[in-house]
Amino acid sequence: MFRKPLPVTGTHKLGGSDAKRLVKDLAKKLRLDADDAETIVGGKKAALELVKSPAPSRVQIYLSDGAPIVIDHSGKGDYELTYFALWRAPGALGEPVVLRHCAVTRFLVRGADLMLPGVGAIPSEPFEVGKRFAVTVPGNPKPLAIGETCVGSADVDARGLAAGQKGSGKFLRIRSCYRDALWAMAAAHPARPPLLPNEGFLEAGVVGVLGHESDDASLLASLALDEDEEEDEDDERAALDDDDDDDDTSDDEERAETRLNEPVDSNDSKSDPEKKETSESMDARIAFAFAYAIKNVVKNASLPMPSTAFWCRLVSPSRAANAPPLDVKRSGYKKMSRLFAELATRGWLTGKEDKRTKEFVVTSVCRTHAEITGLLSSHENDDDAFETARDAEARTKETSDREAEKRASMYTGAAFAAFVSEDTRHAPPPLVVEDRFRAPNSARSVFEKLAESDSPSYKERFAFSPDQTYTRAEACAAAEAYCELFLDTTGSDKRQKSGYITLDTTFCDALFKGVLKKGETYPTRVRRADALGSLWLDRFHRVSFLRRGARSATKKGDLPPVRVESERRGGDRKVTRVLGFETYLIDAEELRETLARVLATNCRVEELEATKNRAPGAKAVVAAGNAVEKTSAALRTHYGVPAVHVATKDVFNGKGKNK
Repeated sequence: MFRKPLPVTGTHKLGGSDAKRLVKDLAKKLRLDADDAETIVGGKKAALELVKSPAPSRVQIYLSDGAPIVIDHSGKGDYELTYFALWRAPGALGEPVVLRHCAVTRFLVRGADLMLPGVGAIPSEPFEVGKRFAVTVPGNPKPLAIGETCVGSADVDARGLAAGQKGSGKFLRIRSCYRDALWAMAAAHPARPPLLPNEGFLEAGVVGVLGHESDDASLLASLALDEDEEEDEDDERAALDDDDDDDDTSDDEERAETRLNEPVDSNDSKSDPEKKETSESMDARIAFAFAYAIKNVVKNASLPMPSTAFWCRLVSPSRAANAPPLDVKRSGYKKMSRLFAELATRGWLTGKEDKRTKEFVVTSVCRTHAEITGLLSSHENDDDAFETARDAEARTKETSDREAEKRASMYTGAAFAAFVSEDTRHAPPPLVVEDRFRAPNSARSVFEKLAESDSPSYKERFAFSPDQTYTRAEACAAAEAYCELFLDTTGSDKRQKSGYITLDTTFCDALFKGVLKKGETYPTRVRRADALGSLWLDRFHRVSFLRRGARSATKKGDLPPVRVESERRGGDRKVTRVLGFETYLIDAEELRETLARVLATNCRVEELEATKNRAPGAKAVVAAGNAVEKTSAALRTHYGVPAVHVATKDVFNGKGKNK
């Protein structure tokens, strides 16, 4: 029901009397306990809000501390609880429906209804069609969805589910589910309500919680939630394939047990922090770190460099990844100055003392020193690949960045904008704009002759397709290849040797057919630079390829700019409108949330009427106040829209009554 983003027209806060009235109505109309109703609303300290939908819809949503807890479908007390409310009071709807295994949750999260083969247990009390139940997974008491029954208990018994067999058909029509539009609304709310009730709620599904009934290893291994697998499989068929899921579960369980039973290296220095290291061992590790840094890390352009910076930036990160930090005080040198003086005496490096700070400054290093070569060569003979602390830190950072990108992919629209506002590292993916060329029909013969040539590389590179696009270099390479293979460029005419080529019928039609006026003759020779440049490329159709993260689009011709305009509405009320941002792969709800945060003003999304130059479904973001310059700056810096593609029009910037 809540698969698409929810349009909102207004939000206003409710007072204490409204909260008390809502508690009484919930207890009366939904037959809840007074304590459960009070828990759902949140008590006296909860911030209660009412969100209204635009006409003709009369849906109203009650928010408690930012979490949508109750839905009023008619605006007259037709209440329905959400899974956010059941996270606060899990037993509000009575005994829940328990899924057969955790793998079913990935299909519910994607928007599928619950089929009978995916049901593990149903409530013991009789029920009729239209009864609403909470949906849980084995080992996790928090509901992930609320569904309405499509069959009664008698029909379920007749289909064999109550006897422990697999039934068939649809059992629950899902009303609201974890990670739907309600979840996105909560994620975008400034109050930042809890979005995960426990650690069992993951990005693609829900699993059991460790230590809470059933076999913990089986519950963890039963998560077959790879989004890359079975992407195009039908939701109903996936819920029916229980046997296959059980087999996958057993395989995942074996892999999970294998990972858990992997031995831990007892020789790791980090596992024994109390172990005392001798000065000889510390001297050896410092010598190897210096040798590795001098040979592989130090750049001549970075010298001269103070000894403290040389140690912290280059030497210390060059130690082994699994080794403790280097400490000069625990070595035989005791002092940093004595260490660098000893290395200078050996000839590993040269330096001088700074007259002002009295600190040793490294001016050059000797990478071919015999001792350095010997240390590194003895280590290269080891079977294990050497990894420095610098490499390990970079690998850890790369892993954390991938995890951060994965967490960011959980949010879309306004929810992603709210996620970015909490951590500025999670900026939108950069925008990549490329100018490409699509070959015209007049050039078909040129590409066909290249594809028919004896060169196999030409057959692959220049196979003609009406939808194929080329970069400028690729398009020019096709013309150059044709000239080399089929045109005469080395005749006795001096003009050919000085940069002219003789055209054949195919290439002449590709360059001039449809361009010359009636009565004009086709040229027989042209300059080589013109034939491979402007004459050839001007016949191609220019297209723009845009890519932002995993999304991409291809637009014909020049890109239309994003229009940022100011206007006056309702008397003396000033607003700022942003139009045409969809071309640059910007979501309307995400832009609304971002501008509301950047401009600190109220913003909303408006539907635009379809016109000759505007496709149906186009939207505009309207911000209160005159903020043309700040809005255009946000589009350039935050979303990476080129400045040449941002068109501004401020009607209030000037003299007169509009100022």
